[in-house]
Order: sequence, then C-alpha cells, then structure tokens
Amino acid sequence: MDQTTLALQKIARGAGIILAGIVISMFFGFLIRVIIARYFSVEEYGVLNFVLIVLSITLVLNNSRFFTITF
Repeated sequence: MDQTTLALQKIARGAGIILAGIVISMFFGFLIRVIIARYFSVEEYGVLNFVLIVLSITLVLNNSRFFTITF
C-alpha cells in the first residue's frame, strides 16, 4: 500500500474513535440528565438548567476571546 492509503486509513480510524467517543459522551450526558430529573424537584431542575445555560454562554464568550476569565 502506498503512503496515501495508509494516511487515509489512519484518518478514518481516528475519526471513528472520535465519533464513538462523542456518541458515548452524549449517551452518558442523557443518562445523567434523566437521573438528575428523577431525583430533583421541578424548581431545583430549573435552577440547574439555568446555571448550565449561564455556564455555556460564559464558555462560548470565553472561547471567542470576547472576554477572558482566568482562575
């Protein structure tokens, strides 16, 4: 096999591993949400989602270099 074919096989293998990792991560994220929703009250779950939304927005702004938070 030539080098191009070997490189493409490595890329495809790496992409498959990344895809599997994303799917597993999404599954566990869904599972955790179900468990949390089961044991929290409606108000507590709403507060948790609000905090997660604020955190997500902060991370997006931080990653876009709009402002920087250092710990």
